[in-house]
Amino acid sequence: TNHVSNAVTVPLNFKADLIWVKSISIAYSHRLQDSVQGYNKYMNSNGTGVSRDVDSTFTANNISTTGFDFNGTYNTDTQSATMCAWCWKAGGQPDLTSSPTKPFAKDNVQYTDTTANKVTVFGNASNYTITPTSASIGTKQGFSIVKYTGNGTAGATVPHGLGKAPDFIILKNLESDIYQWEIQHKDISLVGAGIHLNNTTGYNSGASDRWDYDNQGESARANINVVTLSSNGAVNDNNIDYIMYSFASIPGFSAFGTYEGNAAGPNGPYIHCGFRVAWLMIKNIDSTGPSWDIYDNTREPFNDGSFANLSANSSGTEGSRAIDFLSNGFKIRETNSW
Repeated sequence: TNHVSNAVTVPLNFKADLIWVKSISIAYSHRLQDSVQGYNKYMNSNGTGVSRDVDSTFTANNISTTGFDFNGTYNTDTQSATMCAWCWKAGGQPDLTSSPTKPFAKDNVQYTDTTANKVTVFGNASNYTITPTSASIGTKQGFSIVKYTGNGTAGATVPHGLGKAPDFIILKNLESDIYQWEIQHKDISLVGAGIHLNNTTGYNSGASDRWDYDNQGESARANINVVTLSSNGAVNDNNIDYIMYSFASIPGFSAFGTYEGNAAGPNGPYIHCGFRVAWLMIKNIDSTGPSWDIYDNTREPFNDGSFANLSANSSGTEGSRAIDFLSNGFKIRETNSW
């Protein structure tokens, strides 16, 4: 977190492929920038807007292996704000400017768009029907960013490149603002109206128009090679560009799952992750209303009974919950629908 006045340098010890920035003290939208779309583009997790060119406000720039600069002037009325940035490394930045271009980066190696290189990055072409236009894939940390152009065909498959099935997928149509941020999670059935990162909707059974459940049932779930899509415009409209963030659990580093609340106040459920938690996102999937709460151990380094939270679906400022980060997981300390 930094107090921002015009510009500040944010130190990292790696070059971030995904930079997610939010104001803690001012109600401004989340901004996400990534190396695959190009750092000159951004999206808002709390809205359905299309991918847009960065402007002079709320923008990460000069991204390097030592961090990035951040312009946080916002507007003429607000020249400073308390900020936080969550950063992930995937496979490195694709090179889209050289000749020939190297649109695919995997485990810090850039690849040109040849048949042999696509096999190296994504596996055999017979495994998928949509070839990504660009990608950054980090197999060791289980995170990939894939940009692809839809073909409008139900049952189309797009590779994620991780070499193991993703446990969590966030996907967005980059060209139309009528579509939600679509979510696939390993513990949620594919038949459902879904949960969306940009709103508080709970899981509602009955609709099956995102992950091709109608045609293939649960076999349409993301597997070791690909993600299977419907022909819905949210995930696969013809000649429309999409971005897909895929996460696979890595023991000791990341975990994805579900838990049942017990309404027991300070003695709420303990959730085992197998490592000391640094970043956590929770969503109530049974109810509409509770937000996508986000916590981290930088804004809140101590368990003091009031843990700072932000919401991925809201531009709101920082709030607080009763939750503890522990050496192998986390524990809920209050009774609340969140």
